[in-house]
Amino acid sequence: MAHPIKVYLLIETQTGESNAVLEALKKLDQTVQADRVTGPYDIICVMETGNLDNIDNIIRDNIDTMNGVIRTMSCMQIVISPSPTTSEPVLPPSFGRDLGRVNRDAQPSPDTIGTPESQTTLQS
Repeated sequence: MAHPIKVYLLIETQTGESNAVLEALKKLDQTVQADRVTGPYDIICVMETGNLDNIDNIIRDNIDTMNGVIRTMSCMQIVISPSPTTSEPVLPPSFGRDLGRVNRDAQPSPDTIGTPESQTTLQS
């Protein structure tokens, strides 16, 4: 069974507009919870939907265009399901893989020390 997509939406509002934005967010069907908070953002809104396209459309068409919204940042929940045969979590094959990440533990071979290739060793 697929999990619904949950997004934590951080919203910065114009001064004096956070109450109006909060009430408008609470009227959206996908809103699970919305609260005013302290810090660099004024509101955190938790939304759920069946697919990623729905969340993108809601943010772009409904929230980013609301009067009083300055900017938003969306953070998607990561769901790690246990394997059906073990209690270990199953991660997708690409989880944590970043082809551009530098392997800080790699040691250059003696014949490449001082060459540009030895400055960065990429993980594959």
